[in-house]
Amino acid sequence: MTDPLAKPATKYTKEANSNAAALINFDDDGDFRRAQQGLIATHETGRIELDERAVWDTSSHDFLREGKQSPETVHPGLWRQGQLNAIQGLFEVTVGVWQARGYDIPLSKLLTGGLSLTHSQRVPRLQHVSPSQIMY
Repeated sequence: MTDPLAKPATKYTKEANSNAAALINFDDDGDFRRAQQGLIATHETGRIELDERAVWDTSSHDFLREGKQSPETVHPGLWRQGQLNAIQGLFEVTVGVWQARGYDIPLSKLLTGGLSLTHSQRVPRLQHVSPSQIMY
């Protein structure tokens, strides 16, 4: 992902990010194992559409899935969090509870109770229709 308007990191940013990187144990992959725990499936294309228009496209986060180190302009902890957030799919949290992660900002849950299926979601705005609702 190359932005022609991007500026290089200043010496202050490089120093601050270098100091921050020294505090993070990048060899500990426990966060990534936990983030993938319960993964059942991912969307085939990662592109969610409504009326033939893309409302969410996980490929826009592919640069975070390449396993590269953070650029000098990005805080390494923020980059790592972005990599964790880029893990998308349908996850089984526990028996009868699933989550759709990585398709939108709100966290979507699907709950079963007897013979019914309920969609539960924290929505920041009433007018917001999430990609996970469209998939459902």
